[in-house]
Amino acid sequence: NRTWTIDREKCITCGVCADGCPARCLTLADAWDAGEKQEMKSTYQGKVLRRPPAGRKPAPAPAPSPIKEEKAAEAPMPKPSPVKEAAPEASVPDTHIRIEAEKCLFCGKCEHNCPAGAISIDRRNRTWTIDREKCITCGVCADGCPARCLTLADAWEAGEKKEMKSTYQGKVLRRPPAGRKPAPAPAPSPIKEEKAAEAPMQKPSPIKEAAPAKEAAVPDTHIRIEAEKCLFCGKCEHNCPAGAISIDRRNRTWTIDREKCITCGVCADGCPAHCLTLADAWEAGEKKEMKSTYQGKVLRRPPRPAPVRKEAPKDGEPHA
Repeated sequence: NRTWTIDREKCITCGVCADGCPARCLTLADAWDAGEKQEMKSTYQGKVLRRPPAGRKPAPAPAPSPIKEEKAAEAPMPKPSPVKEAAPEASVPDTHIRIEAEKCLFCGKCEHNCPAGAISIDRRNRTWTIDREKCITCGVCADGCPARCLTLADAWEAGEKKEMKSTYQGKVLRRPPAGRKPAPAPAPSPIKEEKAAEAPMQKPSPIKEAAPAKEAAVPDTHIRIEAEKCLFCGKCEHNCPAGAISIDRRNRTWTIDREKCITCGVCADGCPAHCLTLADAWEAGEKKEMKSTYQGKVLRRPPRPAPVRKEAPKDGEPHA
């Protein structure tokens, strides 16, 4: 029915909906304008937008001839032969989504945002499929793409696939597994050191030598967090394709698991408070643990004031 409803009893005016709106039809206002609905639950009616189904173009009709029209009126109408009829061509719209699959991060944001369900992503095989039968070319996927691998094009270029259902193959991206930290070496004993100095030096045995333990691989590129700015809206947790972020609103804690994080930057790109950034190097004081928890400030919305009840007039007093 193309309706949009907002319940202001539940709304906390965080501005996440306005920040993520690709059409910029929502804004966070400080005052009411004339004509705006101030009801606690308001419904708005939008325009009806329908994409015509991609059917077949009918063959162009020949120009009518006056001589043939007279003969056709006299002669009986022949039955059309289905065998001799030429197959019409399929209609492919010029406006389409242009894909550069080699840039794709396979974060799944376009698949999640597509209102028509025209996009499907297979992360295991690194494939990206668009169904142009369902696509309404609204541009929401292109507007929200963090890698800028999608654009809304008005004309087709050479080499582009015009199939109604096309699959694109992306590059294989693997994050190296984080190694294990070596066990701390025991403190040296002075008694054993004196005995070792008196004893003759033994030749090292190649068989008994232990392989050096690898330190934990912590990549330089990481998500930088400023938890004191966090609104705890949950948008980063919802958008993270790897499930590396978890939020506890009750205790105001924010946890990132760098074992799962693929540093795609989707959480930072969609953060309304700009408390997340994609950093290329570590700074002093930043936590390098593979699983870190950050504490944010406690934010409470003041309770709504109770409505003032008018007292009934006493006997002898005039009514208001």
